[in-house]
Amino acid sequence: MKKRIHSLLLSSLLTLTLLVARPASGYIKPGLTETASPPTVYKNAASNLGRTYKLVAIDPGHGGTDPGAIGLYSAVEKDINLNVALRVRSLLLAKGYQVVMTRTTDTDVNARFADVNGNGIRGEGADELQARVNVANNANADIFLSIHQNWSSNPYASGAEAFYYGNSSQGQLLATKLASGISGTLGSYNRGAASANFYVLLYTNMPAVLTEGGFLSNAIEALTLLSDQGQRQEAQGIVDGIDAYYAQASPPPPASPTPPSPPVSPAPLASVTNDVNADGKSDATAFYDYGGGTAGAWVFKTAGGGANPLGLTFVAEPWWKSAPGNFDLSKVKTVSGDFNGDGKSDVVALYNYGGATSIFWLWRSTGSSYAEPAQVFYSPNWNWNNTKLVSGDFNGDGKDELFAFYTYGGTQTGVFVFEQNADGTFKYPRQVFYSPYWDWARTRLLSVKDSGRSKV
Repeated sequence: MKKRIHSLLLSSLLTLTLLVARPASGYIKPGLTETASPPTVYKNAASNLGRTYKLVAIDPGHGGTDPGAIGLYSAVEKDINLNVALRVRSLLLAKGYQVVMTRTTDTDVNARFADVNGNGIRGEGADELQARVNVANNANADIFLSIHQNWSSNPYASGAEAFYYGNSSQGQLLATKLASGISGTLGSYNRGAASANFYVLLYTNMPAVLTEGGFLSNAIEALTLLSDQGQRQEAQGIVDGIDAYYAQASPPPPASPTPPSPPVSPAPLASVTNDVNADGKSDATAFYDYGGGTAGAWVFKTAGGGANPLGLTFVAEPWWKSAPGNFDLSKVKTVSGDFNGDGKSDVVALYNYGGATSIFWLWRSTGSSYAEPAQVFYSPNWNWNNTKLVSGDFNGDGKDELFAFYTYGGTQTGVFVFEQNADGTFKYPRQVFYSPYWDWARTRLLSVKDSGRSKV
């Protein structure tokens, strides 16, 4: 397969010069098949509870047959890159991140590929770079980081810098934070972030950055980067940069100031399936529009002895009715769950008060009726139209929590969990997931319970 290969010469960056056009028919060269198992995702115990973590792909630059830059004092770039990358992995795992590595030893990454005769392919720049890209893309990593050290013909060139692709705003933000983090821990000059069309930045599917920790052509920086302390400092700077990126890239949860006075009888529900009287059988709650802004909640409870194939009949009972003019069904999203752990299903409604003002109202089941709704959360910055809800016992405490899928527009999506306070209200929402690439409009939610905990 023909590839167009361009070379780029930068006065301050000689460690990576290949720019390769996108292959015409896929990422793997015809005749090559991936023979190794999928890349290992390293994770700690805390991140086994579900994807509330960030998955970071780390690429120690060069390796195997490619030594990278050879600096002063016989410094070999590929070895420094690997040492720093392994320290970054350890630090990230300790903070709850998960990590996938393109390599963990001194090897060519494309050694994972073989031709039709079983012969390993090495030394082909595009295949080696694409193999690194494949690791990140196949793992669906959240960010990609390629770790390098710099070299220049100018012996006084110094400092840390980071490169991102094109006009990627998230890539630029990540690169800026990484350059600042590395220069901060090493005490070196911050050369900042710059755009570059490097292959590993061009073909990865997530925000991607190539870092240059320091110059192996600079006598002081070469000694620093050869030392154990210098490598630890660079690794810590990278982790600091990743933390700073996520602190800014993930939009904060909506604020929750003092709530206003509620209406005479707050808003309505839709229809949900639940066990309202803790008899072990599912019931149904239907909310009926009487017209003129008045509605009521009817519970259909199951009973034996029916003539239908299930042998069941349903008994309809009125459980709640709003005051006239205070029950607009078009402004309500509902979800049911046992929010106080008493075995009886309650109902929560998210009511749209216009603009970005939303309130959660809770109807508790007494076993024979719904108590008057109580306001359990208020925010003037939560857009009702941008929210999808599901409930479940996500922390295994015997009480259901709310799981809110929230869109910030485009493909930016966040997930928030509302846990219960002792007084029955909901705590300030905790953000457990953010992605700039998740299309909220294409998502439907389902909560299932497994081994005492709910999952979505």
